[in-house]
Amino acid sequence: MKLQTNINLSPDPKQLSVQLTSLLRDITQQVNGLSDGSVFTVHSARIAAPTTGTFAQGDFIRNKTPSGATPVFGWICTASGTPGTWVALTAN
Repeated sequence: MKLQTNINLSPDPKQLSVQLTSLLRDITQQVNGLSDGSVFTVHSARIAAPTTGTFAQGDFIRNKTPSGATPVFGWICTASGTPGTWVALTAN
């Protein structure tokens, strides 16, 4: 699993603090999910399954924009890789 670290290293300490707090919150959620015995951990919400990055079997990504009669709630990685094999999770 690769964490994206889009931190703007600006000289403004307040802005850097906000960015680091956000990044640490995401990391903490993932570590807590794994340490609680979860089969998977939730990454950030996206509008489509990943096409880049390295993921492990069982990783889950929520759909940021579910809609329609049979919305896609998210995608689960069924085979580890770069980007792995992703299957959509729907209501049906």
